Amino acid sequence: MRVASMVVFAIICGVLARSLWQSRQSIVSELGRVPEGIPVKVKIAGIVTFSDIRLHRTFFEDATGGATILFPGETPGLNPGQRITVAGTATRQGKHVVVTAAEWAIGGIAPVPSGRSLTIETFGAEEQQNRMGSIEGRVEAAAVDRFAMLALTLRSGK
Repeated sequence: MRVASMVVFAIICGVLARSLWQSRQSIVSELGRVPEGIPVKVKIAGIVTFSDIRLHRTFFEDATGGATILFPGETPGLNPGQRITVAGTATRQGKHVVVTAAEWAIGGIAPVPSGRSLTIETFGAEEQQNRMGSIEGRVEAAAVDRFAMLALTLRSGK
């Protein structure tokens, strides 16, 4: 009986969490609170910083953070600087939350956010995830990965 009560309680908490997220537009920084294992409906708006139709993936930012948007099927041809609103399902994948788009709309053009100046130490910081950034350094190795993306290994940087 006790286990059944706990399961019912967990289901109610999940339903409440989903309904709270669905009731309004969220800001990107709130995506960090998406619970593990519970997909939630979200609606977020921001400015496209990078989009790759081959990867079905778009990165965008609002004033509070960056987000990864996946487009199942055919990916729209989005360009940096486009202001978009996305409605979809947010799921936690380890440390990262990814939004799978169900609906999206372009709402104009805006300047692409200027990237923060990063060091090697700050490059992988959680608050920098999915955000524009720039780093200077000495390249130790360069390779093109299976997605035709350039991967650099830096020896030192500032």
